[in-house]
Amino acid sequence: MEELLVIFACLNNTGCPEVSGHYYNTHPHARDIFRNGERVVEEYAGPVVLATIGPAVVYSIGGSGNIHLYQNFSLQISKKNVILGYTREF
Repeated sequence: MEELLVIFACLNNTGCPEVSGHYYNTHPHARDIFRNGERVVEEYAGPVVLATIGPAVVYSIGGSGNIHLYQNFSLQISKKNVILGYTREF
């Protein structure tokens, strides 16, 4: 039943991030499924392809993505804007 509520919320674009985030946090088996899927895709495609083509695919379907350019620079893309970011961790 909970899965149907998540699907319904996401199909109607009403509260999808909140509902899917809550489902993800309260169901450990969902986290395991996503982690295993991510690992399989990374092993198949490789980390370089995943870091460059992955965000472009997400952008093309209406989401936002983050492309690592060089050391501390990254490019955040979405339908509304493109942001060149600089990150320095200490």
